[in-house]
Amino acid sequence: MERGFTLLELVFVVLIIGIMAQLILPTFISDVPLAKVRAEAQKLAALLDYLRAESRLQSERYGVEIETPERAPHRYRILLPKDKVLAREGEKLEDDVPPDGRPDFFTMAWQELPEGVYFRAIHIGALERDKGTTLREVSFDPRGRTSQKILEVGFRDQDEVVYSVVVAPLSGAVSVEKGSVPFRTATDGDFF
Repeated sequence: MERGFTLLELVFVVLIIGIMAQLILPTFISDVPLAKVRAEAQKLAALLDYLRAESRLQSERYGVEIETPERAPHRYRILLPKDKVLAREGEKLEDDVPPDGRPDFFTMAWQELPEGVYFRAIHIGALERDKGTTLREVSFDPRGRTSQKILEVGFRDQDEVVYSVVVAPLSGAVSVEKGSVPFRTATDGDFF
């Protein structure tokens, strides 16, 4: 006698699988934005830490320029000292400033943030006033120092998904923290 599954048994198994998918799938889907934001914050922190180290090693200003337009994806680009940029063999670097470039830096290509990820807030320091523009700059002096900067990276339409890239005042040390970090002013302890 052949044994098989009845239609009722198959419907019951499909029903159990459907219920399990409804319970488990939202957990995985909700972790995707958090992972994207965390990865982008860590990538930015590593880039800023690298530029800080280069500014100390080369005794030159290095930095990042950030653009936060209203309707377009947010993006950033690396700012290098003009005299430190090397050309390929047989290639000549233009002395002219590109249309969207800067006269004081050699600007690299724009890097867009992943879909859904944006700069939620950019705190640039009390001495650096907001110029009413969508461009912000995080740069390190020839000793690797800067005023405090906080770049909040978030996910659109999900206010609870936020990571902060914190550039410490004076030392320029870079760290990533979950959530929104309050802007703090330097104290006497920061000088030692």
